[in-house]
Amino acid sequence: YIASITANGLSVTVSNPAGQTYQFPALAANGSLTATYAINMYTITVTDTANGDIAPNTGSYAAGSTPSFTITPSSGYYIASITANGLSVTVSNPAGQTYQFPALAANGSLTATYAQTMYTITVAQTANGVIAPGTGSYAAGSAPSFTITPSSGYYIASITANGLSVTVSTPAGQTYQFPALAANGSLT
Repeated sequence: YIASITANGLSVTVSNPAGQTYQFPALAANGSLTATYAINMYTITVTDTANGDIAPNTGSYAAGSTPSFTITPSSGYYIASITANGLSVTVSNPAGQTYQFPALAANGSLTATYAQTMYTITVAQTANGVIAPGTGSYAAGSAPSFTITPSSGYYIASITANGLSVTVSTPAGQTYQFPALAANGSLT
């Protein structure tokens, strides 16, 4: 855009930065005309939502530039959606990805939403006892507990969690608590 105009050494008001005409008064001597220009700057407005971060934050960028932004979910979350300039962007890597704007010719916007990572604990109920609760989904990082109760006249013979044997400390009934979840699991 036109940043300044100087005619015969005097400043001229820039009335139209996109382009304007300057007319000299009746000439009585040699003259000079100078214009300086500056690149248009556009603002990318970044809206951070809970459970993740977009970096860098809101900022100004030169016309024609192609700024990139890194979208990172918080631990235990994944990228559920990305919106750039009001349009949906494909989430190619829910664990974190980069979005690059095309050559800027206007202001823009970027936002992302995040969802909690969930894991399934598959409970295999066998005869003569009950594991409660049954199969279910649990948030990443949670440590769900299960109560193992044998039927009347029976005792707990074995417990298997994630394919590994668990010590039976109370054959008449006990609780098993998973460590902080980072994957699906199983309990038998």
